[in-house]
Amino acid sequence: MKKILLLYASLTGYTKSIAEELYTSLKNEYRKYSIDISNITEINISKLKEYNSIILGASTWDGNLNPDADEFFKKFKLDKRNLSGVTFALFGVGDNSYPDFCGAIDTIKRLIELYKGSVYGDIPKINSYWDVNITETLRKWVKLFLSENNNKPKSIT
Repeated sequence: MKKILLLYASLTGYTKSIAEELYTSLKNEYRKYSIDISNITEINISKLKEYNSIILGASTWDGNLNPDADEFFKKFKLDKRNLSGVTFALFGVGDNSYPDFCGAIDTIKRLIELYKGSVYGDIPKINSYWDVNITETLRKWVKLFLSENNNKPKSIT
């Protein structure tokens, strides 16, 4: 069975809410898949290799990674692991009144690539003011990701 992991890094709960809505939608649409959702602080990085597809949503905090996302990526440096063969679909959440709108997700993209992982396509950036159509927009985006991702088991070294 193909496995999907939906990770989120949320400080105020908004990114978590979006991830949960997306999770519910995916569970209903992809019944043949095993789909898990986790706060980025609760996932063991060695478990990432168990998933065929990884979707990561993160908020921006003061123009930078939020502390949870920062700690997650520090683990790769400390453990000397890389993300070779792992493809992520990313989405960012931020406030577009700030000059570095969704800047954290751009940093996450660079970190994934630094650790030899790959990032799928364009990265949706969501304004923190709730858009009722955002779940549907993300669902369609994930559908493209899942259809284009080779969905082979990943290896993390």
